[in-house]
Amino acid sequence: MFDNPWTVGITASEFVENPLNPKVILSMFAHAGIFHILGNMLFLYKYGDNVEAAMGRLRYLLFYLACCYVAVAAQMLFASATGLPRQMLAPMVGASGAISGVLGAYIYLWPGSSTYRCFCIRYACYCRKMAARYDIAIWAGFQFLLPLLEPSVAVFAHTGGLIAGVALAPLFAKRENVERLREDIREGKFRGLQPEGDEVIIKGWDGVVKAVLAAVVFVVLIIAILGVKSHTWQVYSVKFKSSGYVEEAVKPGPPRPMTVEKVVVYSESCYPMTQLPTCTFQNGQVYCSSIIIPGYPVVDRYILVRHGPATNAGVVASIAALAAISLQLARAVRTQREWEIL
Repeated sequence: MFDNPWTVGITASEFVENPLNPKVILSMFAHAGIFHILGNMLFLYKYGDNVEAAMGRLRYLLFYLACCYVAVAAQMLFASATGLPRQMLAPMVGASGAISGVLGAYIYLWPGSSTYRCFCIRYACYCRKMAARYDIAIWAGFQFLLPLLEPSVAVFAHTGGLIAGVALAPLFAKRENVERLREDIREGKFRGLQPEGDEVIIKGWDGVVKAVLAAVVFVVLIIAILGVKSHTWQVYSVKFKSSGYVEEAVKPGPPRPMTVEKVVVYSESCYPMTQLPTCTFQNGQVYCSSIIIPGYPVVDRYILVRHGPATNAGVVASIAALAAISLQLARAVRTQREWEIL
């Protein structure tokens, strides 16, 4: 954790200004904590190697980065659709969007493979073996509930990445790799759990998987439309309180780049304080003088952030990316059975 996550995290407002901002890629290698990165690496370990086997290393890397970009674009349109400063200014970090793309490619290429899905209730976890198409469909369906449980998660980066993964899988997978993997399977070699006989027989997606993926696509496209319609030229101001509470305001004004200004300090005491701690923002750190006055409450510190879009380039890039992904998705769905490895 760090005091200035904006140094590595990409905000929706920054993406609007410059869709080629290097922080689009940098942000996917930064995480908010140890559990954040462990959770992402668990999914990458679970599904990444098989997708890489179908694509090859270089193609897999390019596919991974492409899914990240579409994920950020989808989240930016969602933030624009809400019109909330905290959405436009919240720094996005983590590899979740790119790894969601890996899940999309996996359900496209390996829907019949076997895996384990664990359900945890309080301190007890129950695991059962199931086909990967159901495991990933459960994960995709859970994204619709996640905003209610954890509003700070960039859910539309997950769904945008998932769609990109499904759409781009046939473009990045190699025919010769797929045929080689099919031959390995015919010889009884599996990169993972041995599937049951009926799991191998079943081909393609069933109704449940199709319904979940269709719902994800529908929601992302609706958000994209609302995002374009709602985008306005505003200067966003957000105060991040030390306790985590956020005060926000939107004021019309000239476009300006993001600036993190001097910290605002106040006390909730009904008695005037003879001396207030002074705070400044330097080199990505907040520095406050330490003042302790007996009988007075703890002083809250605010970080004041202002940001306004200077161009609409990010909106154009996002719509172009999602439009291209949508067209490719239609082609990919038609040829899914041809590419399916298991």
